[in-house]
Amino acid sequence: MTAFEIEKNKGERIVITPTEFKGHSLIDCRVHFKGAEGDWHPTKRGLTMLPKHWRQILPELTRLLDVDGEDATVGAPRASMLK
Repeated sequence: MTAFEIEKNKGERIVITPTEFKGHSLIDCRVHFKGAEGDWHPTKRGLTMLPKHWRQILPELTRLLDVDGEDATVGAPRASMLK
């Protein structure tokens, strides 16, 4: 089951999928590429983590995004990010 997809570029997309491994529920965020036949294949580029780790990351990602959601904050890392 795919929870969410976004187009990265013409030949790649980012796919976020709930999955399970050795009895653990996980969330996989992975780059997929478009094959010669037009079908999509996962790459090694991605991140799979427990939901509790995604919950820890989400507030920080939200903080790094502009209020209007257009672009990530530009500039040097804040001191709080280096802890």
